[in-house]
Amino acid sequence: MMNARTYTRRPLGVPAERPITLTEPVHCQEPGSSYTRPQLAVILRRVRGTPSRTERRPVLPGAITLLLVCIGLAACATCAHAQDEADSTWDDYGANPERFKLDDDIFGHVSTGWFPQAYTGYTLEYGGTFFLADAYDVAPNIRSRAFAPTTEPFTQANPFTSSSERKILKPNSQDEESDGYPATDYSEYMLTFLYNLPMPAVVRLQSGLQVSEGMLFSNDTSRSFLTIGGAMQPFKEVGVIHLKQYSLLGSIGLVIPVYGGFIDNEAMALGSYYYVYGGISAAYAVSSKGTQYSQIADAKDEIRYGNGSDTATLINKRTFDGLNRLRTAWEFAIGWNLQVQPIALSFEVFASVPRTSVLADADWKQYFVGIRASFGAHWLPDKSKKNP
Repeated sequence: MMNARTYTRRPLGVPAERPITLTEPVHCQEPGSSYTRPQLAVILRRVRGTPSRTERRPVLPGAITLLLVCIGLAACATCAHAQDEADSTWDDYGANPERFKLDDDIFGHVSTGWFPQAYTGYTLEYGGTFFLADAYDVAPNIRSRAFAPTTEPFTQANPFTSSSERKILKPNSQDEESDGYPATDYSEYMLTFLYNLPMPAVVRLQSGLQVSEGMLFSNDTSRSFLTIGGAMQPFKEVGVIHLKQYSLLGSIGLVIPVYGGFIDNEAMALGSYYYVYGGISAAYAVSSKGTQYSQIADAKDEIRYGNGSDTATLINKRTFDGLNRLRTAWEFAIGWNLQVQPIALSFEVFASVPRTSVLADADWKQYFVGIRASFGAHWLPDKSKKNP
């Protein structure tokens, strides 16, 4: 039976003049039943608002924070004292780390990775096209007063389809001439000077001798000859122009280190990097000899020219009229350079893109492509003069 009742009792520690009023329902089996002490303690806590042991509030955060601050201050004081003792120990041996500065005198110049910056240095190399290199002529159907007249214009396309067509025979014989068929070629012998700039770039200067051989062709299939049987048989007559030149070459440009590293300190001076190069060159032809001849390509066994040979020379090793002796070109290269004082080594793939035609009255340009290699000396400026 649940009732809201008012009881007046005197539990331990409660004055008699203060009645206890119970405002919550209390379960009683019979009126006038007695309470045990634990039950009275619970009732008193609920009446007075006193929390139980499990309901008591936690300690204030401010007290914990204050305690942690005190502990931290004590630890800092201890560490400072220990550091003072350590510094005094280093001082006893004359090796205080505060006096040991890692400056340029120790590590010097170090730059690695993408687009590294070179240290100040100089390189002088000798090299050339000791590997694959060639000349590539471009002439879109040209005619020039420098050439002997032909039925068809000249171009870079080679009409010879086999070695038997292009071989040159001796007069009234099936034997081949000793000098034989000419070919395109390119070679150079260069001195290269490199100067490392205080930025990711290197100035490059070159000078030397350039030897080039270029060729143009005309293809005439309009002619015919009378066979023994009395029939007209067409044949292929090829016009050939061969130009060999010796030129003095000079160039200037910038080498951009793309990936690698440079180290310059008291122990070594080292540079190893991949690079791209761009510049401009000028070549002056001190010797230029051109030859033009016509050749029977596919009917050598049936007909010959009046000299008994399958070849008729029209111009023999002569300087062409209207020759541009001074020609310029854009220079490009991709390569690798190694510099370990006092030696240097480099390899590169290069391309020379002409800006000037070979002849003044015809659009004949020569491209040079190949592989260069060079070897030389590498040195640094005298640092003692800079820092006496």
